[in-house]
Amino acid sequence: MGEKQFIGLPEDFRAPVWHFRLGKCSIVTARVYAVIAAILLAAMSGYYVYMRPSYTFHEGPLTTHNEDRHRISTSWADYLKDCGGEKVIENSVHTKIVWNENYENNIVEWQGYFADIKYRNRGFLFSHIEPNILVKMEPSESTMFADLVLTVPESIYKDNKEMIDALKKG
Repeated sequence: MGEKQFIGLPEDFRAPVWHFRLGKCSIVTARVYAVIAAILLAAMSGYYVYMRPSYTFHEGPLTTHNEDRHRISTSWADYLKDCGGEKVIENSVHTKIVWNENYENNIVEWQGYFADIKYRNRGFLFSHIEPNILVKMEPSESTMFADLVLTVPESIYKDNKEMIDALKKG
């Protein structure tokens, strides 16, 4: 007794002609073209995963609201009260507004401990290295993870490579 299947794949992958079926739609193609299509689909999927956009907010991450830059005397503890992880969990929209009004584009001076450095290659075909400096603050929000991630642009990294690479934990 036969069974009707919704999806059909080639029975012999060494055959020169492949037959695919999805419901009532059927595709018959040469093995070479099917392999090329599979490679292209895998490459496009990999590229999308590597370069996927962030959907956390409707605005891009580089959208600025507070255009004025000035030094503020807010402590790390004040920042945690305003925009810490618990506040984000409670109300991320309100926390984003507080961030935009009080902290965005402003200069702060906080003291922390160098935890680690992670190098990120942002180039797809050509090398474009941006180091991320991980900083542990006191009081800390996590026992395992860094509290701040400072991304150093490639131009600044090239000028200060020896100093950045020589950073020691602590």
